[in-house]
Amino acid sequence: MPRPTPCAALLLLPLALASCGGSSASDEPLVDPDAGALDDASLSDASDDATLDDAATVDATPDAAVDAPPVTQVSDPTKVGPFAYAEFEATTKVAATNNNVTMHCAFPTAGPVPAPWPLVLFAHGFQIAASAYNVYVQHLATYGYVACTVDYNAPFIGISHVKSALELSGAIDWALSAAIPPALIGKIDASRIGMSGHSLGGKLSIMAAKSDPRIKASLTLDPVDSATFCNPTDCPDATNMLPLGIPTGFLGETTDQAAGLGGQACAPTADNFQTFFAAAGSPSLQVTVNGANHISFVPNTANCLTCGFCQAATATPASVVALSKGYLVAFYQRWLRGDQAWETWLTGPDAIATWVTPGAATYAVK
Repeated sequence: MPRPTPCAALLLLPLALASCGGSSASDEPLVDPDAGALDDASLSDASDDATLDDAATVDATPDAAVDAPPVTQVSDPTKVGPFAYAEFEATTKVAATNNNVTMHCAFPTAGPVPAPWPLVLFAHGFQIAASAYNVYVQHLATYGYVACTVDYNAPFIGISHVKSALELSGAIDWALSAAIPPALIGKIDASRIGMSGHSLGGKLSIMAAKSDPRIKASLTLDPVDSATFCNPTDCPDATNMLPLGIPTGFLGETTDQAAGLGGQACAPTADNFQTFFAAAGSPSLQVTVNGANHISFVPNTANCLTCGFCQAATATPASVVALSKGYLVAFYQRWLRGDQAWETWLTGPDAIATWVTPGAATYAVK
C-alpha cells in the first residue's frame, strides 16, 4: 500500500490554516550576510537559446586570477567562498517525460581555480518552490561550482517519482549540451557531477543517482522515502535502491518523526534520513541536526503554505541552513574534487568544534 508523502496530506486542510514556521534566516547570526544573490549579476528568465557572455557578469577579478593554478584552501564552508558568480534561468524540454523543466543556476565568473568546474543539481521538496533553495546553489558557486536548482514537475498527488528523477537527469543532459549559455560551454566537468535535494527531492536524488552513472556523489537534506496515492511502480522505495556505489550523505532532523499539525509526520520514522543511511554503502555520512524540523532546511519559507504544519523546531532556521551550506561545500569538495583536507569539516576537528561539541549535531560514518 502506498505511503503518504510528507506534507501532502497537509494540503488537504484549508489553506487558511497554513502558516510558515521559523524566523527569517537573515536575522540570525550564523548565516553570512553576504551569502545572498548578486542581484546586479542576475540574468533572469533566460531560455535555452538565450545568450550569456562574460561581459554580462560583474564583480569578476582579472582573467589572471581565473588562470591561476588550483589552490586548496580549507576555510569555514558556511562563509562565502572565494569565487565571484553570476546567475541565470533556463528551460529545457526533457524528452523522457515530454515536460518542460526550469533550472536556476549560479556559476563562477572568477576565482582561484580555473574551469572546468563540477556541476551540482538541487531538487526541491514536495510543494515547495524550487526558488526557496536558491541560497544553496549561490553558495556552491562561490566555491567554484556550477550549481542549479531543478524545478521538476510535481503535481499535487499521484506524482510519478520515476518521471521526476528522469527530469533531474534531463537537467544534466541540458547542462552538458550546447543549449547552455555560451559562457559555460566547455566549462562544466562531466566527470564531477553531484546530486542533492530536500525531502522528496532528496529521495529523487537517490533515484536519479541509481539510474544515471554520471552522478558521482550525493548529499541530501532530510530525504523522505514515501509517496501519496501512487503505485509502487511509479513511486518505488528509494532505500531499496541503495547502496549506490558512490559517496552519499544524509542530513536530518530530530523533531518530525511524530505527527504534526496535519495529523501525520513530516518525516516519519519508517521513511526518514536514518533509513537511507542504514541502507547506504561505504563511504556514507549521517548528520543528525539536533532541534531541527523538516522545514528547517528550507532557506526561504516566505511563500510556503505548508511549512507551518511540521513540529516546532528548537534550532534556529539560520543555524540549520548555515550547517547545511557548510556540509554541502565540504562534502562536494571532498568527493567531487577529491580534496581530503575537507574531511575536517565533515567529521574532523572543525566539524566537532563547530557543531558536535556545542550540541548542534552528531554524526555517524561508514
